[in-house]
Amino acid sequence: MRRWCVPLLAGAVVAGCSNAPARIGDPAPQVSDSRAEASYRKIFEAATRRTQLYDALDAKVFAAATQQSPTFVAARAERLASFQGLLPADTQALVTKELAAAGKTYGFFLGVHTDARRQNDFDRPNSIWRLALATSAGEVTPISVDRVFRPNANVRGIYLYLADFWLGYRVVFPQRLPNGQPLVGPSDTEVTLKLDSAVGHGRLVFPALPPAPAVTPAPTANPAPTANPTPSP
Repeated sequence: MRRWCVPLLAGAVVAGCSNAPARIGDPAPQVSDSRAEASYRKIFEAATRRTQLYDALDAKVFAAATQQSPTFVAARAERLASFQGLLPADTQALVTKELAAAGKTYGFFLGVHTDARRQNDFDRPNSIWRLALATSAGEVTPISVDRVFRPNANVRGIYLYLADFWLGYRVVFPQRLPNGQPLVGPSDTEVTLKLDSAVGHGRLVFPALPPAPAVTPAPTANPAPTANPTPSP
């Protein structure tokens, strides 16, 4: 079982590394190609950081975040296409579309498990949590925090830490500080996703990657809309 470590906690007691909560529910879906599965998991782990917050010796909050880097965005789009059996041309169109959307902001997918469900309220206007993305130049708060209600099989197959009693959030940050200065400067090597409340303080450190390049979405080979289109993971 993977061990989750806490890089920094202030206002909470740290008990080193501890096992993640036992997974409840079905295993995360996989693709049939074992090499493609292994390749995705490698990319996913490289883009993901985990932390936990303690009250005395008990872990009260488990959190994991996945940086929406160009490499990961392309990988998750290809994985979704595999799950849905898309044709190659439609797969490439989906990858192009997702990269174009991701290039406009800094995005993260955040998964959270809390002992007290009322504390899992990151999307609420009056949330107990403050989210921020920090660099050497300063920090910004999210443009949006959208909860993923009841993550479906596709979403759980992309964000492998999600299980029953976990909630997912799509968190989007601006690329510039309020004064117009770029958030990530040429000398920055890392960005820090900050989670702060009276419950505890978590820090998830990611490489300071450039956003996905701006591209124009290509038309799909089959442009007819489906009856139940799947939203972007």
